[in-house]
Amino acid sequence: MLEQKLQRIAKAVSNPSEPPAEARKSREEFIRLYPKEKWATMTLEEFVIGSGQQTACWWIEFNTPALGSIKGGSSQKFQIYLAKNGEYVYDKDSFDSPSEAWETMRREILEMLNLAGEGRYEELDRESLILYKAGAFRMKLLYLYYPNQFLPIYSINHLDYFLETFAVPAEKWEKKGRSYGKPCAMEVHA
Repeated sequence: MLEQKLQRIAKAVSNPSEPPAEARKSREEFIRLYPKEKWATMTLEEFVIGSGQQTACWWIEFNTPALGSIKGGSSQKFQIYLAKNGEYVYDKDSFDSPSEAWETMRREILEMLNLAGEGRYEELDRESLILYKAGAFRMKLLYLYYPNQFLPIYSINHLDYFLETFAVPAEKWEKKGRSYGKPCAMEVHA
């Protein structure tokens, strides 16, 4: 039954080897503005959403919809943001200042991008990281830099749905990296 559904879907949908032009252009522009190396020197002001400027977070949330959306909801998805009153919002129980929170976040982003680049997916999910709490942001960032290794699915519920729908056995993906205990990188073998 599932195989018949998949065959119907395959007939109804083309599967181009290249992403649509809008998605490709959007990703290329993001990478041009924010190459992986930029994260090493990025300032809090260049990162944080809420300033009204086109920051890294603004780009990820609002200017890359063709690559999957994380738009809406709370800015808390970035773990550090500028509130309407002009004050930074961050985990004050864990950090003494927004700068300290940002330095930790930036270090974790660099580490995450390096681990993903080395294919060390199982090391991406350590619950002690501030970045772990930023699931949608983290998953989209991984997809932006590594579109051939990560899926453009930024909701754990949606990812669960697709894995169940396509009957992907857990042993095919469980050691490839997780996000909130679920896979964010996949290497599925037939």
